[in-house]
Amino acid sequence: MTCSNGIPDNPTRVGDAGSLKRGVSPSENSEGSGSPAKRSLLVPMHTIYSVYDVAGMTCEHCVASVTAKLSELDHVTDVTVNLTTGAVTITSADELNHRRVAAAVAHAGHRLAG
Repeated sequence: MTCSNGIPDNPTRVGDAGSLKRGVSPSENSEGSGSPAKRSLLVPMHTIYSVYDVAGMTCEHCVASVTAKLSELDHVTDVTVNLTTGAVTITSADELNHRRVAAAVAHAGHRLAG
């Protein structure tokens, strides 16, 4: 099926943990490969929203660097940054390690407040 913008509409299937970020696991790159009974499916039982205050963000570049570093963490499915308040909401499929979150923020050149 093709969308009105001419881009093919390819369905996303549940696969390995990386599929939460990529959309499709490597074993599912071709249509009809493998049967569902042979695949190991990972389906998150719940979604976790974690909110952190990040100090020192002053511009959209800060937002982009913090978002990029936090998105690299395992199980993270979305990152939303409010530049005005410094609040960062991380959506994940599993609990996040606070030290790893702090390290990712530090790698982006900022720090967790508090």
